[in-house]
Amino acid sequence: MEALIQQLSTVGHKIKVLEIERTIAKEQLENAIKSKENTRPFEVLLECAIAELNRVSKKEESLKEDLKKAENLTALTIPDSQDTSPRRKAHIEDLKNLVFFTSYDNVRGCVTAFEKRRLVTFGHGMHLGLQLGDNISVYSSLDGKEYKAIVSFRDDVKDFMILETVEDACDFPPTLAFPSYGQDYIQFGFSAPARSITPLALTVGVFISNAYMAKTHHILGKVSNPGDFGAGCFSRVSNVLFGINVRNDSLAISDSTALESLGSSFPSHAHIVPSAFFV
Repeated sequence: MEALIQQLSTVGHKIKVLEIERTIAKEQLENAIKSKENTRPFEVLLECAIAELNRVSKKEESLKEDLKKAENLTALTIPDSQDTSPRRKAHIEDLKNLVFFTSYDNVRGCVTAFEKRRLVTFGHGMHLGLQLGDNISVYSSLDGKEYKAIVSFRDDVKDFMILETVEDACDFPPTLAFPSYGQDYIQFGFSAPARSITPLALTVGVFISNAYMAKTHHILGKVSNPGDFGAGCFSRVSNVLFGINVRNDSLAISDSTALESLGSSFPSHAHIVPSAFFV
């Protein structure tokens, strides 16, 4: 599965390069037309760029299908959030190394590590006043260790910001990937002060859409709450980060008949920012 994820990442990068080449070829053709030059060389260049982009895009779709099948097969050995098998316990403990928090007036805001020294969190509420270059402390969910960081990027439209620490915050950062429709995930969030003893809560969810800025997934098992904002949405079976939860609503599901039944029992939707925007 890790090999598939790596291939998908490589293909995704190649697509970005090919899209740039297509744009350049199109601009060269337009310039040739305007200057009344021989356009045939630029037409060939554009045709080749489009053909290669189409070929690689089809390969990306094929890899996504293969990854979805592989994850579904692996998931059969880890059926749900109640699974207490050693393998699942080990996976959850590994993911906890990626979970951090900020703290204001005893309220915790979830922060998720996606590189050794780069972490991501939500931008509204308790983080609204933070600007580029501001200093902030983040704390490990495991031992409470403090890490000094600065705000290196924020996007108020997508409602997230990037923090950079001065030392490594984690040893094994996750692979970033885009989810498939119907794919499930696990998420860690801080629901303090509701859980004063063990505030770190585990939630199981499923993506009901992979269209960006749609109501992209549905929380299973509990209603999404403010303590979940900034929480990472991870693969249930591997060290893969799909994105972070930044807000929720209670709109009814209407995407498909199969998922409508879920909506009646678990009415809260959560919006996530795909991890592709973090890099």
